[in-house]
Amino acid sequence: MDNRTESIKRSKTPKTTKTYPCATDTITKSKAGSVAKTFQAVQLNNNQSRAIKIPKGFGHEAIEGSVVELSINTPEENSSLFIELYDKQGSAKTITKKTAKNFLKYTKKGLYDDSFFHRSVDNFVIQGGGFTRPDSSFLEGGRPDSIKTFSTIKNEPGNPNITGSVAMAKLGGDPNSATSQWFINLAENDSLDSQNGGFTVFGAVLGEGMNLVETMASSVVVPAGQYFQNPALNELPLWQVNVGSQNGVEIADVRPDDYLSVIDANKLGKKDALATYEVSSSDPAVVSASINKKNKIKLKASNNKSGKAEITVKATSRLDGTSSQESFDVIVGSQRRARTSNKRQSIDLFVDKGSLDSPFYNFYDSEGKQIQDLIINPRHKYTFHRLDDASTHPFYISELDRPGGTGTGIKYRGDGSADNGIKGVESFKLRFNKSARERLVNDTGLRYFCTSHPTMEAEIAIKGANTDPTPFGTEPLV
Repeated sequence: MDNRTESIKRSKTPKTTKTYPCATDTITKSKAGSVAKTFQAVQLNNNQSRAIKIPKGFGHEAIEGSVVELSINTPEENSSLFIELYDKQGSAKTITKKTAKNFLKYTKKGLYDDSFFHRSVDNFVIQGGGFTRPDSSFLEGGRPDSIKTFSTIKNEPGNPNITGSVAMAKLGGDPNSATSQWFINLAENDSLDSQNGGFTVFGAVLGEGMNLVETMASSVVVPAGQYFQNPALNELPLWQVNVGSQNGVEIADVRPDDYLSVIDANKLGKKDALATYEVSSSDPAVVSASINKKNKIKLKASNNKSGKAEITVKATSRLDGTSSQESFDVIVGSQRRARTSNKRQSIDLFVDKGSLDSPFYNFYDSEGKQIQDLIINPRHKYTFHRLDDASTHPFYISELDRPGGTGTGIKYRGDGSADNGIKGVESFKLRFNKSARERLVNDTGLRYFCTSHPTMEAEIAIKGANTDPTPFGTEPLV
């Protein structure tokens, strides 16, 4: 079998560090608790329900790439190690789509399940992805098996081999020989950026995961190459070394749970949140709040009581245990006003130049007054312009859960698209028919976003379609 560890050579003067920065030096990840306010006020009719999408990144550090969860068999209890893959724009300096796709292929086929870390070198790397642990102990005949490998992949160097980064192992003298084996950098391994064509860094350990990795790296390392008749296992980390007896002679007896094992590996889907959520209402008699199975906030307005309640959302990160908390108002019912006209209002809204920080854009009315809480009334027609002909962060709007655009009944006219938002003197008109109004209020909703930066995205509050329209300018409702 191939020993894909020999080409990873320690630099002569390795650096020491106990800090764990993100594995890309060009991306700064925001931590839980530092997310700007992203929830907006909501208005409901009596007996109306609505599901509110939790803003992306609320409760944990900002993540752009796919995330894989590895369940590790630590001695006390299984612990999770989360790895972000560099397969999407904004996740790293160099996007490593082919390598990430290869890693996910092994993950989805279950080939990393019951695998183990077979090499650990202090202050250098800890490596896995090459072997699965046996079902029985050494004295019972248990021997590691090699993981079935697919074709080799093309090298994708460019990201630095710094502490906490995850990279592919390969054969010496062959940059394009990586298959299943990978390693986590335990130090700033600058030499690996150029050695053997450069080692492909395709991901990073998230949150406080390096604390778990350090625990793994501090385990007992034994020269088990001759023991297993496999030189790839000559720096084998074990949780403990058990001693058994064979023909009256004491001998090391490696058991299945002694290996540093990946019990299972799974790619997280859209429903797999990186935080746990709790929600409460200051006045459940007006509106109740709960978290549904899709990790959305379910609001249910009272049948006959009107008023305002504050909804508090608490998120606890699964990555590092930190907590974030935000609140927003829900108004149930409305004061009735005499209608001056049944004709739909046509409202002009101006969008500023935008920012990478939440809430990403500020909105202004036709008189230049900033709108503090943007709430779209689907009964009205809107024209969106760029404030002062702003040319940065092209802006657009689409229906929630429909990234490519909208469902039926939402009409656009003018410039821009879901791929290329408006900027400069461009503008677009937006209107809704009856079916769209009902869908937006009860099922989906709207979002605004930058077509150049996917992280610049937020939900737009929707006013109840069946309430009397609020005259524009008298309240922070649009």
